[in-house]
Amino acid sequence: MRVLVASALVCALMALCGCQHRVSITMPAAPPIDPSDYTVAQYQTDLATYNGAASGAGASPELAKQTRNNIVYGLMSQIEVVYSAYYNRLFSSKNNVAIAGDALTLGLSTAASIATHGATKTIFSALGTGFSGLELSVDKNYFAQQTFPVIGLAMQTRRDKIRTTIVANLALDTTSYPLSAAKRDLVAYFSAGTLASGLQELQEEAGAATAATVTNAGATAPPTPTGLTATAGNSQVSLAWTVSAAATSYNLYWGTSTGVTTTNGTKISGIATNSYTQSGLTNGTSYYYIVAAVNATGESAPSAQISAIPNAPPGAGAAPPAPSGLTATAGNSQVSLSWTAIAGATSYNLYWGTSTGVTTTNGTKISGIATNSYTQSGLTNGTSYYYIVAAVNATGESAPSTQVSATPSAPVHSGQALRLTPH
Repeated sequence: MRVLVASALVCALMALCGCQHRVSITMPAAPPIDPSDYTVAQYQTDLATYNGAASGAGASPELAKQTRNNIVYGLMSQIEVVYSAYYNRLFSSKNNVAIAGDALTLGLSTAASIATHGATKTIFSALGTGFSGLELSVDKNYFAQQTFPVIGLAMQTRRDKIRTTIVANLALDTTSYPLSAAKRDLVAYFSAGTLASGLQELQEEAGAATAATVTNAGATAPPTPTGLTATAGNSQVSLAWTVSAAATSYNLYWGTSTGVTTTNGTKISGIATNSYTQSGLTNGTSYYYIVAAVNATGESAPSAQISAIPNAPPGAGAAPPAPSGLTATAGNSQVSLSWTAIAGATSYNLYWGTSTGVTTTNGTKISGIATNSYTQSGLTNGTSYYYIVAAVNATGESAPSTQVSATPSAPVHSGQALRLTPH
């Protein structure tokens, strides 16, 4: 397979990555690479399926989770195509790699430009973002003692840490771990395998070992994150905070009442970067957050609490008003319900139960009702059933109607006996 490494592509990728020409890397000719079988077309199909299943009237949490995982594993396989070539070419001719002075800047353009055109296109089109070059100060006396296999192992170690987090998060549903968060983690996974990242891994490990030797007190938990901010969006909140030194991940705690702690808050763990977007939230509801940094020793004290209220964007309209006029008519093993049609509603959700006090939380939900009536059959005669109904549009669900009830019963037959009449 012909490998496409046009100079124009290389220049464009290096500009995208923000690389500075402070590293001289002379590479041998690009080798043939067998691309992964996850194509751009397959990604676009999976993305369309995910978007349809993640929200709206046709929401399917299981399908959304399945397609999110297909996308993540597919993009991981493309990243492996890039790095299998990148790693081999870096270390197959080590004398061709020159580090200028004691500073190293190696952006992802180097990795991307030596990959096949198909694999590179898939990664960039799927992740939909640019990558910044990674720059760090290198102690040349220390790194001069490191062999290339050791640096290569450090590169893989860096990636393995993030891969472990990603795979663990794929067990979560898409409300807790949406595709946008998975893409952000894939960017970190892609970044972690550069030569610069491998050298940084060695530097951090050496620093941690030195600190442990000097203090003889073992490692400590990272400092508390600061600068936590929350930006509300449509059914979501985007959070960001200052990077905590020595943190390997972050735990986010949230709730809908003020006073969130690490004990009473709902925990989102294993966040690899200093930002997170929580989606699938209810517009108009207040959400409260704290964040803590984590490393191998433990978890830091939590940050100060912040809050945000998701809202639909201007011009997006509002959820429909609550339906009125709900009636319930009992029949034989069934109840027929009807209500006043709501202008702008695209469907209705019916909630029911066998005890009074039905809500949208404790009621059994029947969703996607297209008209302003519904008959529930297969019920138990003599049992009381309670109902509320809510209208739905693209913005969300209305407040529920008032509750009604009905008790199905068998039809009553006449007790008069038939008598024969003589002729």
